[in-house]
Amino acid sequence: MSDDTAAARLLTPQRCVRLRDAFDTALELPTAARAGWIAAHIADNDDRAALSLLLRQADADDGPLDLPPEERLRRVDAAAQDPASVLVGRHIGAYRLVRCLGEGGMATVFLGERDDDAVRQIAAVKLLRVGLYSAHQQRLFRRERRALAALSHPNIAHLIDGGVSEAGVPYLVLEYVDGVPITQHAAERGLDRDARLRLFVTACLAVAAAHRQLIVHRDLKPSNILVTRDGDVKLLDFGIAKLLDDDDGHTRSTLAAMTPEYAAPEQFDARPVTTATDVYSLGIVLHELLLGRRPANDARLRPGAERAARTASDSAPPSPVTLRGDLATILGKALAPEPQRRYGSAQELADDVERFLAARPVRAHPPSRWYRARTFVRRHRGGVALTFAFVVGMLASLALALWQAGEARREAANARAEAQRADTTRAFVESFFEPIQQQLSEGRTPSLRELVDTAASQVEADRALGAAQRVDLLLLFARLQAQLAERSASLQLAERAHAIAQSALPPDSPLRTQATHALARARMRNDDMDGAAPLLREVQRWQATHAAAAADRIELLADLAVLENEAGNPAAALPHAERELALRIATHGPESSSAASGYNNLGYVLEAMGRLDEAIAAYRHTLAIDDRRLDPGSLQRVFPIGNLAQALFNAGRLTEARTLFGESLALYREVALDKPPRTLLGQLIMAADTELALGDLAAAETHVDALQRWLAPMPPDSIDHATLARLRARLELERGDIDDADGQLQAMDALIDALPEPRRRRSFGYRDMLRAEIALLSDDDRRAAALAVQAADSVGDQSYPLYIVPQARALRALACERARIDGCPADAFEIAAAQLRTPPFREHAALLQAHVALARVELLRGEALAADTRLRALVAWAQAAGVSAQAPRLRQAQAWQAAALAASGKCDAARAARQAATASRNDDAAALHPFVTEAVEYGRTVAGCP
Repeated sequence: MSDDTAAARLLTPQRCVRLRDAFDTALELPTAARAGWIAAHIADNDDRAALSLLLRQADADDGPLDLPPEERLRRVDAAAQDPASVLVGRHIGAYRLVRCLGEGGMATVFLGERDDDAVRQIAAVKLLRVGLYSAHQQRLFRRERRALAALSHPNIAHLIDGGVSEAGVPYLVLEYVDGVPITQHAAERGLDRDARLRLFVTACLAVAAAHRQLIVHRDLKPSNILVTRDGDVKLLDFGIAKLLDDDDGHTRSTLAAMTPEYAAPEQFDARPVTTATDVYSLGIVLHELLLGRRPANDARLRPGAERAARTASDSAPPSPVTLRGDLATILGKALAPEPQRRYGSAQELADDVERFLAARPVRAHPPSRWYRARTFVRRHRGGVALTFAFVVGMLASLALALWQAGEARREAANARAEAQRADTTRAFVESFFEPIQQQLSEGRTPSLRELVDTAASQVEADRALGAAQRVDLLLLFARLQAQLAERSASLQLAERAHAIAQSALPPDSPLRTQATHALARARMRNDDMDGAAPLLREVQRWQATHAAAAADRIELLADLAVLENEAGNPAAALPHAERELALRIATHGPESSSAASGYNNLGYVLEAMGRLDEAIAAYRHTLAIDDRRLDPGSLQRVFPIGNLAQALFNAGRLTEARTLFGESLALYREVALDKPPRTLLGQLIMAADTELALGDLAAAETHVDALQRWLAPMPPDSIDHATLARLRARLELERGDIDDADGQLQAMDALIDALPEPRRRRSFGYRDMLRAEIALLSDDDRRAAALAVQAADSVGDQSYPLYIVPQARALRALACERARIDGCPADAFEIAAAQLRTPPFREHAALLQAHVALARVELLRGEALAADTRLRALVAWAQAAGVSAQAPRLRQAQAWQAAALAASGKCDAARAARQAATASRNDDAAALHPFVTEAVEYGRTVAGCP
């Protein structure tokens, strides 16, 4: 066997990938220096042999480039002159040319089809009109081809393959894109300005991705920026000019790869080409995309190109928009003749366009106070536009009143009264904005909370306002306080608005009903479901006899669904949620943010019903809509992400839930919050429960510590503080520190006593289960049984997470087997076992202790074989589900499996299993966990296998 044959067997795909960088480096060295370099840098003998063979094969490549120069020129010229029709049907590399897609001065493009035993593929085959006349050019071509093949981006057509044909003509095989130029797509679809700008931003970001890999396009134009039927942007020919025109100091071809109408000035003058060159071309594309024509009077163009540009401009369609303001500024900077005055990169250009779309100051605009103030008002429409609308409305009312007074003197008195009312409201609104005007001049923007607190306190003090005006304003400020997570303040404002409406507005007034609904929602946000229920029924009766707006009907259906769900009646909530979703879609469309909220609310009800697959699908629908319309960093995405993560947790898919909780909490970390929203606290709690179930106690403690930091400034009379104590108690129990766990439960007792109903009752089940486990470890069997029975009763009456119910029932079965007391069902084991046999509880990592509890019952009943079978399966699926090998609950299951083997008389197997269960992982303390030692003691003494 020859050495090359032996080395060839070493050329596995994995080794070739590993040696790729070394091959590129060695290929550029002189042949005589390669052996020494390989000996100095490659340690493995097999790697050395394989790399040497690869280099010899590269040097021995007898392609058309190794022909005599005159023969190469003859073949290249002949191939370049072949008409496209002659080439159709021929094979270039592995591809058969099917039809010509287009011809240009630089290349001819064919639709190519690869059809062999291995793969069937359609691609674009580009035959370049340039020859490569030296071995060094060939190496450069291959090197650049590899670099471009590594350029992976969803909006860049991928380079699949390339080489040199038998005629010596270089060719490239690229991803085939079935699309139209970006300008044609925008015109055919009738896209508005913002839609065109969003398409352009996508193209800029793709260019920026290539710039980060030091690849410049040099020939950007609409025909190289295609949009597919699905609206996906794809950039073509990326880096081909670089591939054919290398500037490394060794060689430089005479090819000028550019389109004059879209080229930058430096490309005509042979000055260095940089990322700013692509920015100039993008500026021309943006001008054409927005105005339907390229810039006029372009001094860059050569005479022939100038005539062509003028002809194209004269025949261009009418401009869809008129450029002014920031858009004109952005274009001016992108099209600056001097490269140093343009945007430094496509990323900067994309950022400024996105800032324009978000009504933020663009970086191209010279700084000024007036400009910043103007963009501030545009950007904060959510906070000030509504109030500004009040001003406009009042001014319109005033103008109307004045007009009526001028038209009819007999109504002068009424007109004057109307004008006075308008003046009063306008004065109030202007006083609301005085802090903005004053503090903007001082360089500080007042917070929305400051404005709302100040304005709300003045509503009732201003006697010039009528009853309806005061109700309207109080409801507005109540909504704003709710959005600021000020639930108590929102409730107080809603109560004041409701009281005024009840005393001063007629019973059939829509505004009076709105005040009633607002108070119901405020009570629900403050966990007063009993107080909200009669108010919602009153609103429901009013809507049944009046023509309510669609928005009001949607809100009522959503609130009725929440009310039933919180009362533990998800089946009664489902019809409300389904009607709510249908109304949202009918009113706002299936891709609207309102529809996304409807799918989210439906998922919440389905999850409570245990229809987890349907709930997950609904949450994914919400997330898909939001992903299409929101920025990836938008804080609004945390709601569907967190809800989907919780549903996945309940379905037993804990590793997926962990990933999503991480994504959601990362979004929160990107935003400066002075007060935690309700969702952040809930997701920290669920993330901690997820890590506890998977056995990563350090990660769980990180989430618990974060929760404690957020809760530190908040009053202790909230369910969150009780939940924090419960998490601390469970964390200490998982660590095996019984005393600290008991101390946390005592702190939890004091917190629970301060809670209102029904929040107080909903904490009992968690607390009693933890205390029952501690009692079992302490051999206090009767106390454990009493606590376990109490816990099972609590979780059966309340809307606890789904997995809590089988956990409580399994614990009750074990405790009642050890000590029969009043309240223990005779079939406690059968009830728990039946539930744990059904999905998703059958293989749920949060229920390891429940399955262990049933196995222990089987041991107590003398059914050692059944216990061994249950525990063996439990350990297998827990490990497959991603539970940590050091998880205390998994170690507990392994230790009880050893005990089951001992009870079966299999002492050797029991000792081996016991040793595996008690073997130290990271420290010796792990083997001394009470969960483990309890099982070990049982196996040694009760089962009789020392």
